[in-house]
Amino acid sequence: MNEKKPIRISERGNDYVKISGLSQEEVNIILGAVSETCYIGFKDNTLEVVKKFKDLPEPIDDPLMFPFWRKPRIEETAQQEIFEEFIFEKTSEHDSPSISICSLCGYYYTPETYKTYGERLISYGFVCLRSKRSKDAKFWETWYLPSLWFAAGDLKDTLNSDPKNIYLAIRFIQSQVKFGTLSISACKLAQRIPE
Repeated sequence: MNEKKPIRISERGNDYVKISGLSQEEVNIILGAVSETCYIGFKDNTLEVVKKFKDLPEPIDDPLMFPFWRKPRIEETAQQEIFEEFIFEKTSEHDSPSISICSLCGYYYTPETYKTYGERLISYGFVCLRSKRSKDAKFWETWYLPSLWFAAGDLKDTLNSDPKNIYLAIRFIQSQVKFGTLSISACKLAQRIPE
């Protein structure tokens, strides 16, 4: 068992201070404090944290979530062949498509399936982006994976042999989660890397 290094100020100057002995989690907490999300202190070689804000509820715990979808007709099927027309292999070695999922569960919504699929997407590296509630309490949400580089859990394991294979990612997600729509974004306008 690795003994934790003592947290200490290892270097200081007129306009900077260097703190050593931190874990990655503690570094992230300090960066959060600089961004004014919490207060921090040190006691007995432990970083103490006091949050300035209440934690947001997890999207899978929201009891007011209900998409009001109609039931599917027998002849309706997922349009899996749509991605066959696009060629993602031409993306640069520094790029990777992002994935957006809307209407989690689609026609098959129940509180239980929403919780199950939401937990799966979170474990795969997705985050849930939500609009503000309107006056009638309705909102929209999108589950977002900014790049296959951010894949986690079973999705990352599936992509181990080919980390940029978007087709492999789509097939895996389709086998694990039901949704209304899944979108792939491969065309992006970005800043140039400084020379």
